[in-house]
Amino acid sequence: MEINRPPIILEIKDAGSSISESPEEKRLPGFGFIGHANVWLFKLASNDGDNNTRKLFQLLRDDNLSSGNLSESDIICSLTNIESVKKNLEPIKLISNDKWIRENQAKVDNFFNHRWSLYPFETKFEIMKLISKHIVTVHDLIVDEQAEHILQLCSINTLVALTDKIFEFALLWCAKTCDREDEDWNNQNESEENQLPIITDDFPIIDDDSFISKNIRFAATGGFINAENAEIAPKMTTIKSLGLEKYSSGRLSRLFNLAFEKLLKNYELCRTANGIVLTRLELRTAKNDLFLTRKIYITPSTILYEGPYDEEKCAVTREYVQYQDRFLRVTFRDEDYCVLHNYNDNMAKMYERIKKILKNGINVCDRNYQFLAFSSSQLREHSCWMFASPDDRTTVDTIREWMGDFRNVHPVAKLAARLGQLFSASSKGIQLESHQIKEISDEKRCTTEINGIHEYCFTDGIGIISLPFAKRLARTMKLPEAVCPCAFQIRCGGYKGNILS
Repeated sequence: MEINRPPIILEIKDAGSSISESPEEKRLPGFGFIGHANVWLFKLASNDGDNNTRKLFQLLRDDNLSSGNLSESDIICSLTNIESVKKNLEPIKLISNDKWIRENQAKVDNFFNHRWSLYPFETKFEIMKLISKHIVTVHDLIVDEQAEHILQLCSINTLVALTDKIFEFALLWCAKTCDREDEDWNNQNESEENQLPIITDDFPIIDDDSFISKNIRFAATGGFINAENAEIAPKMTTIKSLGLEKYSSGRLSRLFNLAFEKLLKNYELCRTANGIVLTRLELRTAKNDLFLTRKIYITPSTILYEGPYDEEKCAVTREYVQYQDRFLRVTFRDEDYCVLHNYNDNMAKMYERIKKILKNGINVCDRNYQFLAFSSSQLREHSCWMFASPDDRTTVDTIREWMGDFRNVHPVAKLAARLGQLFSASSKGIQLESHQIKEISDEKRCTTEINGIHEYCFTDGIGIISLPFAKRLARTMKLPEAVCPCAFQIRCGGYKGNILS
């Protein structure tokens, strides 16, 4: 099936010929599309061919990459002469895109110079999610006219729902395609889909101009959505109502159409009177204050795109909520999604790459993201926050200035921990003035022990809150009226700990 088609290779660079025998360098196969490969390619050096070929066969045997079991005697027999090697290794000729690009230069230029540049960041990110997991290629985007017009009819949230649904199909197809290549896409997993609950309640009528302008002001292609007469029309019953039959279809549009049909079947989509397709999530969260976070995973060979995910806000994202699409969670991983480990000196190049990204930033969907900070939990997971400046007034430096004055905090590890406090998930409390806070002395006791006198602090990280203020804080956090906690965990002016009433 097409879903297992490998991506087009545009350029091949000589990665060297050394093959290490160190067991720490072995890489486990990935899961799903992460680390998934259609074929393994090896480049053997012309000098010392026997030794390099022996290492290759040992690698195939040790990592179970060969179609059959290879014994030590099989390896030795394969090295008796060059003809035996040729029988066991199939040479691959890589195909270049140059000829097709020359013949279709106008289409290529139109895509990169006009269509792609007009896409909003969110649309570019969703497309890169599909490309990074080898579901579509840039070639599919260039030649598929119908996909372009589908994007014009979708809000950005609808595009997110479509790509998420495509991922559900792709993972299942990947597992079954070897034995069921003639399977009908439209009937795939129909029994599983029928098990889902069907919601038949009508969608509410949305005629609030502020909702239209705030939440769906742009289509996925960046075109402005006219807010006039934007009430919700009756639910669509067929994909034909999109009216796209006159445009040539391709791989991406077929995936979009299939995802549309599955979402419509479960009443997850509806349509405005002016023809824009919305998700049920948009209708239900029209008045909610969400913070959506996008993530990328940087591996030694690629960048994987994930999200957006609805996450609990922290102090920084709450302050800069209008720039939520400018925040990015970056995680450094091995090819199998596992945490990187410094097993040997051969990881030096990978850590150099990480250092370069943290120092110079990284370009994601035509935006340059700069390192901002990380929390203590992110440090353990090899993750960090990065931010793309929308203008000269809001940058990573101005955000850190807003966070506080940390010039006297040393060493670097302690500074990072202090910055990270503001990135821990928290609920919004009450802004306090300086006269509302009073610092009280800690309760300390000295004890005499065998090795001398030791002083212990019994109130480290502990404070006091008045009962009236505790009740006010509970109301601010929208807790039930009958509930007033006797303790709160807070972060305030550099303090971190618990306060008791």
